[in-house]
Amino acid sequence: MQTAERTKIGLNIILLLNLLMAFVTIWVLLRMTPAIKDILQRNDRSLQASEEMLSFVGLYDVENVSFGKELEQQFRNSLLRAKNNITERQEKIVLDMISGNYVRTFNGDKDAKQMIISLIMELTRINRAASFKAEAKARQLGIAGAWVVTFFAIGIFTIGLIFKRKLQQNLITPFQEILRVISENKKGDLMRRCTGAHLSKETKKYYSEINELLDLAYSKLPKSNYFL
Repeated sequence: MQTAERTKIGLNIILLLNLLMAFVTIWVLLRMTPAIKDILQRNDRSLQASEEMLSFVGLYDVENVSFGKELEQQFRNSLLRAKNNITERQEKIVLDMISGNYVRTFNGDKDAKQMIISLIMELTRINRAASFKAEAKARQLGIAGAWVVTFFAIGIFTIGLIFKRKLQQNLITPFQEILRVISENKKGDLMRRCTGAHLSKETKKYYSEINELLDLAYSKLPKSNYFL
C-alpha cells in the first residue's frame, strides 16, 4: 500500500528532523559554553595577577629593604603567572616590558615605578577588553544558535503542515468517504458510491474496487428489492 509507505516515510523524516534539531541545539551549547568560559577564566587570572603586581608596587617602601625584597619576590611570582596565562597577543609585549623594568622599580627608581604602573594598567585594559570581546562572542554564538534552531523549527513545522495535508487528502478523507458509503448502503441507500475530487491514483483504485463490489452486490439483489 503506497499511501501507508509514504505515511511511514513522512513520519520517519519528521522524527529524524526533530532529532537532528536536538543534536544541533546541543552542539551549539556545548561549543559555546566551554570556549567562552575558558577565555573568561584565563582573563580573570591575568587581571588578578595585574592587581597583585600593582598592589606590590604600591606597597614598596625603599626604606624597608627586607620588606621590599619580599614584595619584589611576590611581584615576580605574579608576573610569572601572568606570563604563563597569555590570551592576547598584546599581552606578551607589555609583559616583556614589565619584565625588563620591574627590578629598577624595586631599586627605588621612581621613573621606572611610574612606567611599571602604566604598563600594568595597560595589561589590565587588554584583559578587560578581551573579556568584553569574549562576552560579545558568546552573545553572537547564542544568537546564531537561536537562529539555527528557529530555522530547523520552521522547516519541521512546514514539513509537518505539508505532511498533514497529504495525510488528510490521501488517507483520512478517503477512509471517511469509504465509511460513509458503507454506512449509507447498510441504511438502504444502495446507489451510494465512493466519489471525490483531486484523488490520487491509489485512492481512485480503491474507490473503483469498492464501487465494483457494491455494483455486483446490487446486481445480485432480487428484483423486488430494487426499489428499496
